[in-house]
Amino acid sequence: MTVQSEATPDSTSRRRPRRRSGAAAELEALRAELANAQASNQVLAALAGVTTEEQACVAALDSVCRSFQWEYAAFWVRDPRGGADCLRYGGESGVTSEAFRAATRGLTFREGQGLVGSAWQKREVVWVPDLAKLPGFLRAGVAATAGLRAALCMPVMVQSEVVGALDFYASELTLSEGRLAALRNVGVIVSSIVERLRAIAREQHQQKSCGKRSTRSSW
Repeated sequence: MTVQSEATPDSTSRRRPRRRSGAAAELEALRAELANAQASNQVLAALAGVTTEEQACVAALDSVCRSFQWEYAAFWVRDPRGGADCLRYGGESGVTSEAFRAATRGLTFREGQGLVGSAWQKREVVWVPDLAKLPGFLRAGVAATAGLRAALCMPVMVQSEVVGALDFYASELTLSEGRLAALRNVGVIVSSIVERLRAIAREQHQQKSCGKRSTRSSW
């Protein structure tokens, strides 16, 4: 995992966070472990009936947001057309302000650019615990207004090549080793489904091509 920025506690703040009791902290940890364990199964169940890459990505976004109670997510699709190889907006899930949605829909990312481009370049989950400290984050203002303070992004890969990405936003987003492992597993599942769907599309295209050639030869 790559941490894009590290939040620093405000030493001038007079209010200190209330310490949780041992029992409360243990219960919260157990809930987090349960959510981590269930996340992969829930994504698998959500992807069972999908027939397109868009359906697969939206289903994965929906499932992960529900599992971890994150507010908003989007998926990005590799678009090499026109000589400008980039990841463009593909769809979204969750609830946030219309201003943040609009700003998201209009973006594209080259490899290494921004949160999404960093996940593409590193081919790994990239976590930003404090979006206000992310250099070059163009949606910082609308994200803060919407209450979105943290984010992460994971690549979608087919045969070691990045073909897309999933990013998630929340008011608070922390990563334990268990959660990171769960997210990596989700990335593997989504990547496998996308690869399978592309293989099916290739087979169908080949069958149509063979059918057209057979029809011509019969004349």
